Parts: sequence; structure tokens; C-alpha cells
Amino acid sequence: MPRWINGEAVKAGILARASRAAGGTVRYERLDLSFFPRPRIVVHRLELAIPHRAAGAVESLTLYPALFPLVRGGYHLAKVRADAPDLVVEILRPAKEEKPPSLAEIRERIAGLLSALAVEAPEMVFEVHRGRVALSLGPRPLCALREI
Repeated sequence: MPRWINGEAVKAGILARASRAAGGTVRYERLDLSFFPRPRIVVHRLELAIPHRAAGAVESLTLYPALFPLVRGGYHLAKVRADAPDLVVEILRPAKEEKPPSLAEIRERIAGLLSALAVEAPEMVFEVHRGRVALSLGPRPLCALREI
């Protein structure tokens, strides 16, 4: 593996772009780049903090590029695998005059996010192993999903 992939300049550039794209702060311990048996990038100990939206850590995030675009000089993700993600997603507390969102409204918002992702990356596979996601309304916990 090339040593430059974990060099400070490369890491700073990746973190700046990832943090800007996420609208928060992204950190990771190290990256591994492998070409065989299939090209992939493994991000170890990824941490994410998006104020008033989400926070958490992922033990490892493996990104598999689609092979055909890679050969042509492009980069599209074919598969993403998240091992042991532990995330807290905050649903913004409504203004005092608004009522809290119903479960149906929350489902609708999540479905909208997923359909937008399907348009951007229609053939991408997203795998989650040993995951946990907790939902909160402001500081109040709503529910938690474990062993995803």
C-alpha cells in the first residue's frame, strides 16, 4: 500500500472535503487502500459530528468503487459496508407552536432521503453489520435500533 495515503497532507485534504460535504466534522484514524482481490478503501475508526443532526462512530467503513467507471478514470461507489456503526440521529425539536412529527412523518422524511440516495447511486449496495442507531427529539431519546 502506498505510504502517502496516510500522510498528513492527504489526510487533511480528505477530512476537509468530507467535513464540508457532511456539514459537520469528520475524523478517522487511518485509511487502507487495496487493489486485490477487488479495489477498495477501508476507513478505520470514522467519527462524525453534524450539529443538531447526527453524531457517532463507525469501526470501519469499506468503500468499493464500481469497476467500469474506475477503468475509465471515474469513481462511483458500487458498495459501502459499515461495520459496527453507532449513531445518534437528532430530529429537530419543532417550534413551540408546531406539534412534534408523527411516526408517519418521520417515516416519510426517511423515505425521501433514501429515494434521493437511490437517484444519485441507483445500483449502490449499502451493508450494515453490528450497527446501532438511536433517534432523539432534541435531548429526549425516542428509540434505538440495535444489531442492525
